[in-house]
Amino acid sequence: MVNALSSRLEVEVRRDGLRWTQEYGRGVPVAPPARCEEAAETGTVITFWPDAGIFETTDFSFATLSYRFREWASLNRGLALSLTDERSTTRTVRHSCAPRTS
Repeated sequence: MVNALSSRLEVEVRRDGLRWTQEYGRGVPVAPPARCEEAAETGTVITFWPDAGIFETTDFSFATLSYRFREWASLNRGLALSLTDERSTTRTVRHSCAPRTS
């Protein structure tokens, strides 16, 4: 859904020992997925620019998004979410819930 509502979206996926990237413009792939360097860690990074032609405002509340990320992380063991606001001064929050142990 975020992809369809974004003027631009970049995805980075690290899995199976590799890093892959792909960029979209208004929900359409700009190019096929690009295989990059090897990567030991896993995870996904999504960077998006909301489409001003769809939204009344593209000025999102960092506090509201941070609160929602904390809710999602607390409900999903092993999930770690990071939110970075680069609008004026860079600030980042991370929320996670430890994975279950046997």
